[in-house]
Order: sequence, then C-alpha cells, then structure tokens
Amino acid sequence: MLSDVADVVYKVTDRYDPASERAMRWDSPTLGIAWPLGDIGAPILSSRDAAAPAFDRAEPYP
Repeated sequence: MLSDVADVVYKVTDRYDPASERAMRWDSPTLGIAWPLGDIGAPILSSRDAAAPAFDRAEPYP
C-alpha cells in the first residue's frame, strides 16, 4: 500500500561521512528475502540504489 505521507527514522552513531557510505541491492538473492510486492511490482529506486551490488559483492565497511 502506498501513502501520501511516510515517516522514515534512521539511527546513526556519528555525523554523515560520504566516504563511509555503502549500498547493496534491496533484492539481493544472497539474502533470500521473499518481498511481498504483490500487485505493486518492483519499487522505484534511485540510480545509486538501482546500481548497488548484491550483498555478497558489496564493499565492506572500512
């Protein structure tokens, strides 16, 4: 279900550092998560998230 309003909360331990930023595919086969997408289909992703590697190929945190 989509909503007109969504609240997103992040827990962080320090200030944002672009050099420490990492990403991985939301639907990485390695994780084996069966996302219940139903009729909505695939999510709309940013270009950065769409290009993110699978979990097993993601760059480790330094």
